Amino acid sequence: MLISDSGQVYAFGKDSFGDAEYGVQGSKTVISPQLVESLKNIFVVQAAIGNFFHSCTVKRRQGLYIFLG
Repeated sequence: MLISDSGQVYAFGKDSFGDAEYGVQGSKTVISPQLVESLKNIFVVQAAIGNFFHSCTVKRRQGLYIFLG
């Protein structure tokens, strides 16, 4: 996951378990960053990707979002 200066979250790579949150779930590898639509109106300041089943993001004003695969 990447975070832009404006707080937008982008994901790329292989989404084997839904952890990258862009909806391809293992069907292909995405080589260019794709905007995470579910977070497009949220200013994100941190993101982390787990090994298998989940990712999480922290928004600027008190909030944690967890994506489970």
